[in-house]
Amino acid sequence: MRTITVAAAMILLLTAHANSQNLNMLGGLGDKRPLFAEEAAKQKAADEAYKAAVGKIPDQKKSADPWGTVRDTAPAKNSQMKPQTGSK
Repeated sequence: MRTITVAAAMILLLTAHANSQNLNMLGGLGDKRPLFAEEAAKQKAADEAYKAAVGKIPDQKKSADPWGTVRDTAPAKNSQMKPQTGSK
């Protein structure tokens, strides 16, 4: 009888931890509420400022790869290697 009680307690403890992972600790604070006129204006101004700042970022230059001209970009054509068939 004692082993059944211990086993039931172990199962209860293990499932309680797994079940608590779905617990919402914010208590519903993540829900969106309607914005007031002032908040909407501030949000719109912040979005426009962000878009303007992103538009000012210059385009990236070509990557500075010092070994770019040294590397061979074509696949190797090695006729000396034979495909392995079977085991060694």
